[in-house]
Amino acid sequence: MRNFLIVTAALLVAGPAHAQARWHVAVEAGDLRVSGTSADTSSDRSGTFRPYRPTAAALRLERGGDGLRVGLGLVYASGPVALIGPDVTVSVEGSPLTMLEIAPVVSARLLRLGSGALHLSAGPVIDRWSWSVAPARWRVGGEVAARIEAPLGGSTALLVRGALSRSGSMLDDGDLPPAFERRPAWRRALAVGFALRR
Repeated sequence: MRNFLIVTAALLVAGPAHAQARWHVAVEAGDLRVSGTSADTSSDRSGTFRPYRPTAAALRLERGGDGLRVGLGLVYASGPVALIGPDVTVSVEGSPLTMLEIAPVVSARLLRLGSGALHLSAGPVIDRWSWSVAPARWRVGGEVAARIEAPLGGSTALLVRGALSRSGSMLDDGDLPPAFERRPAWRRALAVGFALRR
């Protein structure tokens, strides 16, 4: 993982070797939907203990042309933890679970949409989760994403980004109620924002 970060940083500095390589900076805001994470093993009922609809903000920096780019994303997210059952959801207020994420990425334009474009991207995610009632913990996973960019004029574009990621549970065994077990965490993200090309 450290080698991947070093290679990504080197590619960002050097940039793809052609005259059209440019910097792309994006700012996004949106929310996350988390599934998995834990499961109630005491019955057949599908109870789970997990983050409940965290909100997120991201800064993404990419280097490349209109086709292939390499980049790095920084993401902050925060939200309550909740016990979610088939009929009721009980959130733990006052002690939000927060995430800081580093996300190296390689993206490529899949197709043009008029004056805009659809880009696909993939890469690892490195997450630091912190909770006021428990020690911080690190998790590593992977993410795939699709992004639509629509030019607004000049070097500015409106963007919509959807992503799916998978990692180990951000909760430790000691965080869970009795009879709950950890499960892999799936995370769906939807964000909107603005991109600037320089």
